[in-house]
Amino acid sequence: MMNLISYLRRLWDSFRRKPRVPNWYKARDIYKLKYPYCQFCLKKTRVDVHDVLPCHLVPNPERNTVATWYNSFISLCSNKPWGCYYKWGHCSDPQYMKYQPLIREMDKAVNDYMLRCLK
Repeated sequence: MMNLISYLRRLWDSFRRKPRVPNWYKARDIYKLKYPYCQFCLKKTRVDVHDVLPCHLVPNPERNTVATWYNSFISLCSNKPWGCYYKWGHCSDPQYMKYQPLIREMDKAVNDYMLRCLK
């Protein structure tokens, strides 16, 4: 029974996760060079580029330019067990299905708060 569940989960993941278009990879590499740190906690370890709007929800992704993709990213750390990628980017959802479309506004609010506290 467990093998069947594992097989079905892998099958579902293969349908859900479409391969990304080449412009996405170019934009991600450029973004990662400019923002090599987590934009929430400012750590530089295990930083991933996160899509504000999940890639599989973008209509006609092949039509997006590098600039369009670039503007849809945010850098978040994925440190275990509670990295910003999981906590803020996916709303602490263990399935990674939820997402936070207002993450940029949250990032600005957190950074403004931290700057005021450090003075």
